Parts: sequence; structure tokens; C-alpha cells
Amino acid sequence: MRAVTTLAPSSAAHKLPETIHHASRWIVLGLTLLGAGLRLYRLENSAVWWDEGASVYPARLPFLSLLNVTATNVHPPAYYLLLKYWRLFGGDSEFALRLLSVFFGVLLLPLAYRFVRRLAGEPAALLSVALLCVSRVLIWQSQEIRFYSLTPLLALISLALAVGLWRGGDWRTFAGYVAATALGLLTLYLFAGVPLAVNLAFFAALPWLPGRWRQKAGLLLKWLAAQVLVLACVAPWILYFLPRRPPRSTPAAPLNVLDTARLYLDTLFVGDPNNIGRFWPFILAGLLLLIAGLWLALRNRRLRLPAHWPALLALIIGSVTSLSLVWLLNLPSPLHLTFTPEPRYFVTELPWGLMLLGIGLAALLRRWPAVGLAGAALMVAGFAVFTLQYYGGRFLADDYKSAGETLAAFRQPGDALIMHNDRDWPIVAYHTGNDFIGVNSGQLIASDQDAAAYTQPAWDTHDGVWLLVTPEALVNDPGHRLYKWLASRAVAQRQFDYDPTAELYFFARTPARAAAIDELAPGGVPSQPLRFAAAPGLTLVQAAWALPEYRVGDTLHLFLYWSNTNAAGVYTFQVQLVTSQGVVADAATAALQVSAQSPALLRQQVDIPLHAFLSGGQYRLILVAGPAWTSLGQLPVLGLPVGPPLAEKPAQAAAASFQGGIELLGYTLTPGAGGRLTVELFWTATAPIDRSYKAFVHLSGPAVNPATGNAIWAQDDHAPNLGGTPTSTWRVGQTVRDTFQLSLPANAPAGDYTPQVGWYDFVTGERLLLLDSSGQPADSQASLAPVALATGP
Repeated sequence: MRAVTTLAPSSAAHKLPETIHHASRWIVLGLTLLGAGLRLYRLENSAVWWDEGASVYPARLPFLSLLNVTATNVHPPAYYLLLKYWRLFGGDSEFALRLLSVFFGVLLLPLAYRFVRRLAGEPAALLSVALLCVSRVLIWQSQEIRFYSLTPLLALISLALAVGLWRGGDWRTFAGYVAATALGLLTLYLFAGVPLAVNLAFFAALPWLPGRWRQKAGLLLKWLAAQVLVLACVAPWILYFLPRRPPRSTPAAPLNVLDTARLYLDTLFVGDPNNIGRFWPFILAGLLLLIAGLWLALRNRRLRLPAHWPALLALIIGSVTSLSLVWLLNLPSPLHLTFTPEPRYFVTELPWGLMLLGIGLAALLRRWPAVGLAGAALMVAGFAVFTLQYYGGRFLADDYKSAGETLAAFRQPGDALIMHNDRDWPIVAYHTGNDFIGVNSGQLIASDQDAAAYTQPAWDTHDGVWLLVTPEALVNDPGHRLYKWLASRAVAQRQFDYDPTAELYFFARTPARAAAIDELAPGGVPSQPLRFAAAPGLTLVQAAWALPEYRVGDTLHLFLYWSNTNAAGVYTFQVQLVTSQGVVADAATAALQVSAQSPALLRQQVDIPLHAFLSGGQYRLILVAGPAWTSLGQLPVLGLPVGPPLAEKPAQAAAASFQGGIELLGYTLTPGAGGRLTVELFWTATAPIDRSYKAFVHLSGPAVNPATGNAIWAQDDHAPNLGGTPTSTWRVGQTVRDTFQLSLPANAPAGDYTPQVGWYDFVTGERLLLLDSSGQPADSQASLAPVALATGP
């Protein structure tokens, strides 16, 4: 009996680690699948932004051109090369291009588990992977067409292989370390913090590594040889880059160390760049758990073994060097390479901080189970909540998609494209392709000669010219000189409206191109899933639109493709939005004019505003032609959030009505020191508003401003609430408050200043006119009450 009772616990104790390890594998698999799902969820449901467009642009270039473009940029070429060959297989959709980042982000999870398990045990590894799995910032960077999910993966591989070398790894470990580190440096210059941290940890730990001094000398030589080979791999690119490197500076004041550290901690624990400092109690709790747990972990005999603590030291040093490098690059530099700290700059070594947190939580769990369990639950739950909030703002916008599809449908091989904007060219280029002439870089078009300098070369060598005008075009071309230059010379022209982001124009130079102005390009002919006979000789063969889902306030640009067989005439149709209960929620009327010269396949654009009175849900698009109708497909629409009514009232009432259904209810003027004025405007909609407009407030003074040649001394223009409440989302009767900040220049005279308010179109600059009591246009702006202002303290 005694033998049995003695052996049974021993046998169970022997089997228990195997059972835990077997269960852990399934847990890690589940966390990896969860991490993949979180990174794939709504992957394509976000518009490509500037940096993503700047990634796609070089990836579309030939190999040598790609190297040259990246040499004149602030990032090396490795990721762009990977993206170049990735897109050859996956295509150029948002989903396909971002999938590469998802792959890197998911692969990080099992590799982190394996690394931490060898270093600190199973519980620490599982907690680390759980934190990495639901980290908002890591999910965010895994859903962008950028390299910030690749560099954390390479950083961890580099560290893991470095530790393998310190433990006597063979030539494969040696070669892997060199390759991973060199690839990281050729992906992001900030990756330099990784070999810096690893080298500091190595030289600090060398005296305590196992083995005799002769063995340590051999390890030292092997390590130094690895560093030399890394430099040898990177040196050719550095020599190519240095003569071409661009100056990079920021006008913003540099952050101090404390503010940079706060940004780092917010990125680590919260990952929300829009709410820096808001969640400081959670950050403080996480920091205390990290410090306490790490202190306990460092007292653990297992982690104090020479085989383990150098890796832990590297994790700690890496977190510090990441913060230090970002802060140093934010300071003014004679190299003219200055960066304002951003959350993404910390991401390369951010998983190291999360792994330290996992190790610390496991140490707390081991020493004080209740505290450790509560701390782990708090951190994982907090990370998960922040991640769920992240998806709430992830929507796909029709910024330039419809314009790009129209170009693809109509642009003939002999056409040129002039992209007329200032800052958004990478975003536009993503949708339209790299074959464009760009008018940007802040060069003012002040005369017809300036316009000719940009347009004449394209005009003289092409059959027709497309001009894509964005809101930024008004900055450099307030007189619309490019448009006027082309329009005055065109044989025929077409216009396509994509409110509020773009106007697309086509100008035919030759009679032959004018005769084919409505013909589809060779690649623009669609398949024919529909066969709806709307009239004799006129058959609808396809209906298409740009987005998989829309939001209330958007405009649906519907493209209808008609087969025309001698069907000259004018045809009127109605497009209805029908709810799942069969109720017509809204409708738009469209007319199609067909002439004897019209091509056999016509493309018609129908713009359908999704008015603010619509609720979210699934709608069917129905085309009605007389007594006949056909379904065009399902249209998911996301509803507007409904908040409480605005409680504040304006200090002064007003009654100013503008075109488009916009009415000013009142305003509040708050003067400040130094000639500052805060203007709060209270608006409402008297009818559904079809478009998005930009509001302006001009401050007109008692004298002429020598800088402008008129009486305007200050102004502030923006979409309502900086784009948070576009006019197309205003419900009838809803009160919308918007705030404007104006500041007089130092040379402004003291006296009474009159705020003048109004509205204009984003792209064309055309103003909405102020209406008089009879509803007739009376002025281009409304004047508020004068306010006394003076500069100085």
C-alpha cells in the first residue's frame, strides 16, 4: 500500500507538466486564430490613407525606379519590394494589400509564445500571447499597408536568434540572425534600436555567460563577425541612399522626455492616438503591475540563470532604446532628419514591453495568485475593450474610388491624366494608378502662363486630357486656371462630380476623340449579369457601385450600363431604396439622353444622396422604368449614431438662411487675450442636405490688411466639427454646434472686428448664397455682431 501511495503522486506530478503543455498548445492555437480574426475583421473597410498610398506607389514601379524613389524617401526599400511581388499575386484591393501585414502580425504570436516559454515558462508565454493577440496598436498596424507589422516580427526573430547564438547556436542560427537583422534595417531605419539593444545586452551579460574565457572569446569573435556581416549587408544601400536622402524636419516644437514617455506608455497600454492621456488610471495600473511583476521575476532563480537573464535584459534595454531613439529623433538635428513622435514609431519593439508585462503578470500569479489573476484579467480585458473601440471608427469612404472607376471605364490609351491637388496625391494615385501628371508641392498657379507650363506638354502630345481636381487644388489654383486653360481649348468636354472629394473633367483635343467621348475604354466594358429591357432598343446590362457598404450622409454613385440599339431619345428612370419590409425609403430620378451618335454601350452615372433621415439596415436598390422594374442588388447602409439633443444655447440669436437648407440659429463670441476670438456657431437643417460643404469665418477689421489687400485679418475654414458632422448628415431640425478659433496677427490694429460666416463647396469653391426674407439670393456671407479686439498681452 505504501509503495502505491508513494508512486501515485509522483506519477501524477510527472504527467502534469505534459498535460499543461498539451493544453497550452491548444490555447496558443486558439489565441493565434483569434488574433488572425481580429486582424482580418473589417480589413478592407477603411479608406487608404496617405502613408498607405505612399507604400503602393513605389510597389507599382519597376525595380530600379523603386530603389530610386525609396532612396529619396525616409524609409529603405525592403518592404516595398515585398509588397511589389505580393501584389502581383493578390492584386491591388485594400484587402489583398493589407493581407501581407496581417500575415506578419499573426506570425508574431506563436513565435512570441515559443520565445517567452523558453525564457520564463508556460504561464508567462500564454499571458504574453494573450496581450499581443488583443493589443489595439498591433492590430491597427497589422491592418495597414505599411511595414509596422513586419518590423516587430523581424525584431523578435533577431532577438531570438541572438539568444540562440549566445547559447552556442550553429551556422544556421548565425546566418538567420544576420539575415533577420539586415532585413529589419533595410525595412525601417528605426530598426537600429534592435541591434543596439541586443548588443548592449550581450556585452553586459558576456562575463556571466556560461563557459570558460576561451569559449567566451570564441563567442565574442562569432558575435562580432555577425555584426560585421549585418553592416556589410546594409552598407550598399546606405551608400546609395546618403547622396539622395531628403531633408526631413517638422515645424512642431519637440516633445520633452516626459511627454514622449507618456506617449510610449499610452501606445503600449491603450493604443488610441486620439485619446492620449485620457485613460491614465489604466495606464498607471498597468505600469505598477509591470514594475512589481518584473521585480518579482528578476528575483526568480530560474530567470537569474546565465542562460536566461541576458534575454530578459535585452527585452528591458530594447524597451528603453525604443523610447530613447524616438525622443532623440524628435530633437532638432544638423542632419535635418526630425520626426514628431507618433505611436507607430514605437511599434518595432513594443511587443518586447508586452512580453515583459506577461512575464511580470506570471510572476505575480506565482507569488500572489489573487493579485496576479486580477491584474491579468484587468490588462487583457482592458486591451480587448480598447480594440473593440478601434473597430467603431473603421469605415470605407468613397474618397476617390468612383473617380478611379470612371477613369478606368473611359480613359483611352491616348489620354493623359493631370492630378490637380496639393497633398493627397498618394491616395489619388492608389485609385487611379501611377500614370499621371501631378500638380502639387505647393506651387502657386497665378497666371495662364503657369497653367500652360503644367498642361501644354500633355495637351500637345495626347488626344485628350483628364483633370482630377481635389479640394487641395484651391490652395494652389484659387482661380481655377488649369480648368479654364483646358476648357478654352477643348473640342468637347465631360464633367463627373464626386462630392465632397473630387471633380473629374475630360477635355477632348481632337475631333476624333470628341466623337468617341462617350465610348468605353477597351478594359472598361463590363460583364452582363443583368438583362432588363427598359425601353425598345435600350437594355440594362449591369449596375455597379464602388463600396461594399455605405453610411448615412454618403452619396451613392451608381453606374448603369445600357445596351443601345438605335434607341435615340430621352428616358427617365427612378432608383428607389426599398427596406426589407418592402417600403420605399427614398428615391432619386435620373434621365438618360441617347442620340444617334451614342455608342452601343452607354455608361450612366446616377448620384443618390443617402439622406440623414434614413435609418441603418439592408436596402434593395430598385430601378423603375414605367410599369417595369428590376432589382439592382443589396445595399448595406450604416446608420448615424443618435446622441442627446444639444443642451447649450447661443448667447445671441440669429436668423440667417443659406442655400441648400442651412440656417444659422445663433452664435456666441468669446474674445481672448492677444487678439484671439472663439466663435461658436449654432446651425440647423431646414431640408435634407444633399452635399457636404465647408464653413468659413472671416474676421473683417477697421483697416485694410496689407498682406491680403482687403479688410480680412484672420480666418478659419473647415468642415463642421473638423469633418465630424458633415452637412450631409444633418437631420432636419437638428441643432449642430461648431467652433472656430481666430487669432489676429501682431500688426492688426485695435478696434471693432466683424465676424462674417458662410459656406462653400469643397472642390469648386462655389459659395452658398445668403437668402433674404423672400428666399432670393442676397449676399455671399452673413455678418455677426462686431467685437472689440486688440493684440498684445
